[in-house]
Amino acid sequence: MRDRVLQRIKNSFWVGLISFAVGAGLLTLAFFLGQPEAGAARTLHNILSLVALLLGAGGAFLAVCTGAVLLVSILAAPRIPRTQKS
Repeated sequence: MRDRVLQRIKNSFWVGLISFAVGAGLLTLAFFLGQPEAGAARTLHNILSLVALLLGAGGAFLAVCTGAVLLVSILAAPRIPRTQKS
């Protein structure tokens, strides 16, 4: 049971990290495309920027929250003692 929960936390961490990276990439793309003059192109640019910010911020939040839980769970796990060699 504990392994299954830990695996879900690991998956959530990686999803958050990947989401943050995709959001950062989209925001970089929107930055390099530049702001169009007017019309539909400007609306699409604004939508691209909004999606990039939502993905980046949501992914970062998920990665930070689950990363802390994952770190505490790994550090608090019982350790198996190493066998002594004679």
